[in-house]
Order: sequence, then structure tokens, then C-alpha cells
Amino acid sequence: MSELPMLELVDKSRKYKRPTDETLAILNRALHHIRSVPYKVDARFVFYRMKDESEKLLQNQWPQKPGEDHSDHKDRMRSNFSGILSRARHTPMGVHPDLDPWTPELLEDESRPHLDGRLGGHSDMADWLDGLGVHVSCWIDKPDLDPWAEQPNYVFVTVEAIGMMGQFRHHASGYGVPVWPFKGDCSIPVKGALANEMNWVADTYPDADLVVIHFGDEDGKGNEIPLDNLAHVQTWTEAKFTAYRGGLLPRHLEELDWDGSTMEWQSLPDAQAGMVIRDALDRFIDKDRYRKAVEEANEKHDELDDKMRERLDLAPVRKAAEDLLEELTQ
Repeated sequence: MSELPMLELVDKSRKYKRPTDETLAILNRALHHIRSVPYKVDARFVFYRMKDESEKLLQNQWPQKPGEDHSDHKDRMRSNFSGILSRARHTPMGVHPDLDPWTPELLEDESRPHLDGRLGGHSDMADWLDGLGVHVSCWIDKPDLDPWAEQPNYVFVTVEAIGMMGQFRHHASGYGVPVWPFKGDCSIPVKGALANEMNWVADTYPDADLVVIHFGDEDGKGNEIPLDNLAHVQTWTEAKFTAYRGGLLPRHLEELDWDGSTMEWQSLPDAQAGMVIRDALDRFIDKDRYRKAVEEANEKHDELDDKMRERLDLAPVRKAAEDLLEELTQ
């Protein structure tokens, strides 16, 4: 079985320099606007606050060019402004004290999909009362029931396109691995969240090796995406990890008997895609051990849950809830 190619990540922490005084002035004013509201905002929000309140600061940094109309000038200022904010959030701690507040999580992710407004829940309080006994659960948190506790590696899967998520959730479902979509050039909040998750894994599973397996197109941009995104993640996380390319690989054309006109992941037939995914995961995860641990944990949970329902007297709780409901509806 051929080895997976390891990704050689560049140390990006060395390229950051102290920003100019003009740039720091813009960043400090932008930080003021970010902190002026009790919710998270995105770069677009900050730009328009700056434009309305501190346009002279932006104009001095990026003056209007001869022949440039107002709309084009505004677009150029916004693009340059977003670039400054991006560089500030990519900068590691300690480069300059004024940049330390600019963490990857500081701004909202402009590419995040809108939340679904359907909240669900019970139709009324009486419906909630009827379901009271059904929702009694007892979760037991013991290391020997943790599916990852005895695994030698903790694996993260990263994929090039968000359209690949359904396919990976299906073919990787028996491995329990987290799947992170990069969507091409990944947003800063997503990379920051991945770095934080790696920190948590390193603290929780200190004996496990952290492994990242990336899947995407076999072309110039497809090869560049994991190198660039994971290099940023490496800058922000204290955890040590090793990254591999799981596919597509040039050898897959022959191994899969696939006549791919382009080496694009989403042109790969689903059956062959599943083979590539499972081949990569099987190298680092003991699937049988994982499945056995999950089954044991589920059986133990069901057993304890049944015993809790038998022993827990819900009558006083229901009576108190009914009395409160009657009081509120009078």
C-alpha cells in the first residue's frame, strides 16, 4: 500500500512585521467600532462605520486616483481595509501589542450561511408537560467509554469544497472524524476555530498524534489550498500535527481505473470516492476498535437511562409544573 504524501507546511509566523503608524491608527479606530456594540460584527460593518465616522483616515491612506469615480474608489478602499484587518488577524501574538486583540475570532465570518429561523420545540406548555418523562437522560462521561481514548491518532479531515460535505459525512460516518470544509481560501474564523479545536484535542488526548488528512482537486490551486490554510492554523495552535494529502493523487487514475478528464474531486464517481476516503482513514484509525467503543458506550447509556426512568419519581415535578402553568394562565 503506497504511503500518503505528507504536506510540508511553511512557517508563516516569520513573515509578519510591525505595521506602520498609519495602519495602526486605522486598526485602533476599527477596534473601537467593533467594541462599540454588544454583538459580533463583520468587516463590512466596520468599514461602513469607519467610512461614516472616520472617512478622512481612510482617504489619507488611500486617496482617490485621477479619473477614478466615487464608487470605484469606495470599492478599492473597502478591499484595502479588509486586507489590513485580515493581516492583523493573521498576525501571531507578540508581534506588536496593538495587534494582540486582533484574534482570528474577533470578527464574524462573512461567508457563514444564514441561520435557519425554524426553532422547533413544543407547541405549548401542556405539550411540554406530556413529554416530561421522555426527556430524562443520563450521560456517563468515562474515559473507557470514549471512542477516541484508545486510538493512537486523532484525525481531522479537511475538504476543499463545502459541496463535498455530504459525501464525506456518508463515507466517513463509521470513523467518527470531524470534517472541516475549507471552501477554497478558508475564512479566518474557520481556521481559528480549527486551531482552537486542535488545542482542545491535544489537552484531552495527550498521548494521541494529531493527524490532518486533506482531500481536494489534484491541480495547482487544489494543491495550494491545504498548504496555505493549514500553515495559518499551524501559526495559531499550540498543538503539533502532521498533515497528509489523502486525495486526489496522480496514482488514483490507475488504481481506481478511472478515466478522469480532469483531476477534480467532484468528477470522481461516488464509489471510487468512498474507496479513497476509507483507504486514507484506515491508515490512521482502528475502525473496529472505534465501533466497539461506540457500541459499548451506547449500551451503557441505554441501560443507565432505563434505570433512571424507573427510579425517578416525576409526579412531584409534573404537579409543580402544572400548578405553575395554571398560575401563569390565570
